[in-house]
Amino acid sequence: MGWDNLGSAADKAGGNGGRYLKLKDGSRFELLMLSEPFMQDKTWSDGRTSTRFACVVYCTDDPSGAQQFEFGPGVAKDLAAELKGHDPRTVKVMVSRKGSGQTDTRYTVARLGKASGEEIRAAKKADADRAWDLEEDGWWPLDGGDQSAPAAKPAPSSTPDEDVPF
Repeated sequence: MGWDNLGSAADKAGGNGGRYLKLKDGSRFELLMLSEPFMQDKTWSDGRTSTRFACVVYCTDDPSGAQQFEFGPGVAKDLAAELKGHDPRTVKVMVSRKGSGQTDTRYTVARLGKASGEEIRAAKKADADRAWDLEEDGWWPLDGGDQSAPAAKPAPSSTPDEDVPF
């Protein structure tokens, strides 16, 4: 490849090969859910507290292994509605993002149908290869029971790692 082609190769890679699935303005991904949903309250540097949700996903149209997908209550409600009565590990959902700011960003979630056998096998392998758990980072599982959340975890004020979820 050489150094001359490195920039264009990085552009094509899209920067989505890390632990976190990143949806930027115009992004669209087809996902299989590899884990149950998790929840966490975060306190931001300005004192706001917000509830975030996360799950481990496998992106079938741009496979990067198992990734952590974090989202807010609106996307959580849409995912719950689209996946109700379906097996999230075998049914693909499309998640897209339009906008880049806090007030102009809209997410779309749609069930696409059953994943192929090859996609399901690849997702299972990606999940088996995963070396981290959401519990390690203070997320707690939503098991359908009474939720007693731990205290809100302070959000980092700055993160040196570019591989952050949002």
